[in-house]
Amino acid sequence: MHINSRQFTLLALIAATAIIAAAFWAFSGALLPSSAVHTVTVTRGDLTEVVTATGPVTPVQSVDLAFQIGGSIRTVDANVGMQVAAGQQVATLDSTDLQAQLDKAKADLATQQAILHTDQVTLANHYTSVITALNDAFAKTNDAVRNQIDNLFINGETDTPKLTFMTFDLSAQTAAEGGRLHAQSELDTWRSELDALSASQPETALYAALQNGQEHMQTIRGFLSSVSDALNKYYGISQSQADTAKGYLATATSEVNAAITETIAEQQAIDAQQAAIAAQQANISSYDANVQTITAQLSKTVLASPISGVVSVQNAKVGQIAAPNAVIATIISSAQFQIEAYVPETDIAKVAVGDAASTTLDAYGNGAVFPGRIVKVDPAATIVQGVSQYKITMLFTAFDPRIKAGMNGNIAITTAHRSQVLVIPQDSVILKNGAPTVLVDAGQGTMEERAVQLGVSGSNGMVEVISGLTEGEQIAGFGNPQYERM
Repeated sequence: MHINSRQFTLLALIAATAIIAAAFWAFSGALLPSSAVHTVTVTRGDLTEVVTATGPVTPVQSVDLAFQIGGSIRTVDANVGMQVAAGQQVATLDSTDLQAQLDKAKADLATQQAILHTDQVTLANHYTSVITALNDAFAKTNDAVRNQIDNLFINGETDTPKLTFMTFDLSAQTAAEGGRLHAQSELDTWRSELDALSASQPETALYAALQNGQEHMQTIRGFLSSVSDALNKYYGISQSQADTAKGYLATATSEVNAAITETIAEQQAIDAQQAAIAAQQANISSYDANVQTITAQLSKTVLASPISGVVSVQNAKVGQIAAPNAVIATIISSAQFQIEAYVPETDIAKVAVGDAASTTLDAYGNGAVFPGRIVKVDPAATIVQGVSQYKITMLFTAFDPRIKAGMNGNIAITTAHRSQVLVIPQDSVILKNGAPTVLVDAGQGTMEERAVQLGVSGSNGMVEVISGLTEGEQIAGFGNPQYERM
């Protein structure tokens, strides 16, 4: 499996967190009971990935422009001496192959979204049929009690019912007769619940109605069992009469069993469809991530000026093969100042030319924020105090008389943004055989391990989940060594 630099950074952070957690629990020498597990909810939210750096303010002279990827130059859009605005296109690479890949990725995503829509429609249809299924189950169960089994009793529902035969075991007869009254009361309660049920109610209410219906029918089946017990101990009636009575019981039992089977099948169909939808949503997240990846690659085929200024050098020629990070053009900026800073190896892959940045200056505190943009990322590392770092250049994009050379600047570079994606705390992720894993609440006091695919890590301590989880699931929070010691 290929791991890019951004994923490597995130995995390194997770590994460090896991080591700290393991050290803590090794010292404590005890495992938490499942009731003490702290859980968090998988939610949707916005994530902004930020890389920070510091450096001095220096005067600006010029900005060198280069493609981040290699390819054949398709257009040259700004020649020497031309005035360009920030964001204006200077040159482009041939993007035919990438555009074809993007078109296919979008088509594949649309196909997956259509499948999801079909799955959702199917689920909605299942819920629409819940009321019909429950009313049919009630009709069968009601017939079993008030018609089939009623043939075995004398007196009406308002009188004390008596079995039409004597038994050796009076307690069995009493249980059957008392069970009949309880069964009729159970049916009345169920009928009231069904009358209050409507298709406009939430799906959770319809699902609960299925479960309640099964509970009512299980009570009725218990009553039928007591009748069977009484019939097996008959006395004082002929074999023919006993066979007739058992026939009524068999019909009643068959009806109730069929009703229970129908509602269980309906519930299982809903469960299966919900699982299919969850799986398809995860599938769509993966396809969407592919679209975003190709889109990002496609954006790198356009070389745009990050600043307003004048083109002083233009080396691009149509049809020429441009090497990655080879200077194509130089822009003399109309702005005044820039900041050169160093970014560690673990973060440099996140930073790209054109990224927006904001800067505060020590002289004015955090209340004054100055906009900027990354205009250069050195391809070669610089060793700073024995550590490999990469020099970046941020240009102030607006003139401000407060900015002066020599001031110390604190840069916050926005390297990625995701809107309304699945997010979880980074501390909730552990490493299992080198793969990001979370502990998911499986119910009944148990947690299950589940591998996840992670995306962007935000500056707020949250991380994007591309696949492996669904919204609303509960996962273990930081440090649960009873499931895994790192």
